[in-house]
Amino acid sequence: MSFAIHMLPPGFSPTGNLLGTASFNTPSPLAAPVSITLDLPPVATFGPAPVETWATDLPVSSSRAQGFSLAHTTEHLFGAISLTDENDLTACAENLYTRLFSLLETTGHPHLLRIYNYIPRILAPENKARETEERYRQFNTGRHAAFARFAHAHHAAPAASALGTQGEHVQLYFLAAKTPGLPLENPRQVSAYHYPDQYGKCPPIFARANLVGTPDAPLLLISGTASIVNHASQHEHDLQAQTLETLTNIDALISACRPHGYRPAEAPAYKIYCRPDIDPTAVQAALANRPATSKTWLTAEVCRKELLVEMEAVIPLKPYA
Repeated sequence: MSFAIHMLPPGFSPTGNLLGTASFNTPSPLAAPVSITLDLPPVATFGPAPVETWATDLPVSSSRAQGFSLAHTTEHLFGAISLTDENDLTACAENLYTRLFSLLETTGHPHLLRIYNYIPRILAPENKARETEERYRQFNTGRHAAFARFAHAHHAAPAASALGTQGEHVQLYFLAAKTPGLPLENPRQVSAYHYPDQYGKCPPIFARANLVGTPDAPLLLISGTASIVNHASQHEHDLQAQTLETLTNIDALISACRPHGYRPAEAPAYKIYCRPDIDPTAVQAALANRPATSKTWLTAEVCRKELLVEMEAVIPLKPYA
């Protein structure tokens, strides 16, 4: 296996060579080539969040370029950046992704597999050129421009998440590789990059999931997933129903691996993002009987005001016998 992702409780040590860590509100105690502390407080009900570790069985070297902290092997590139928030989020996102794509080309890891975007006040309206627009839509416009500049095809987009924080930094971390993954779409949903313009003049660009890793030990990296069918939000104001719809979408992505000859080797590791104004016990109840290797509960804004919860998952796979 060339890399693995684990959520480690306090006091546990990772196996393999660390590429990087992501921690939530509190810096990680682990020494790693790349470390990012995200402006995402854990849901208080569930105690401190574990540390997310990215590790490999290959030798790791580190560097800095284009403002990113980087860890690289012969196969993969892991990186992170944290920038002071800017009012013009369109320009910020375009600049950030332009630097990222340039970096991927320069290092010889051109295939972006997974990316995490954390944006202060993601739903807040801001005036830009006398036009008021939600910050998430501004972000999508800038990201879209960078994808177009580097001629990246939408159907080869990475798995991704975009959540809102109450911090002061635009934060991003990613995994890229020398060889592409296999982007997967959800048959229950319109591909995000085909969303109609009611969601903004430029759609979000990401795959619903990405099948990555080696043929004998692949990983399914599931993007941020919410209660959306086709392109429309479902079950407004009903947290339990939104949670169940989200899990149905995750199950659909797991099933999408079957035609490619894979099934789960382990239960998923979930990250669950709960809006700060909800009671997460309904989400906990929906997940109570669902197998999981870990559940990380975080407080974050979801990118549509009617959505109350969002989830993502990492699932080790194995070939069908």
